[in-house]
Amino acid sequence: MFVKKVLLLCKISYNKTKSILKYTFQILAFVKKNKLTFLSYAYKQENYVLPPH
Repeated sequence: MFVKKVLLLCKISYNKTKSILKYTFQILAFVKKNKLTFLSYAYKQENYVLPPH
């Protein structure tokens, strides 16, 4: 009984980890593809937030 519960928990956490990894890889691929856009956007945001030096 106890072992079954542990195995089930392991399976659930494994599936969660797998989906999180998949999601992370998708984000990384997206960022890599749109790195320049992303960087220019971040740069603009930073310049917008920070007062000019």
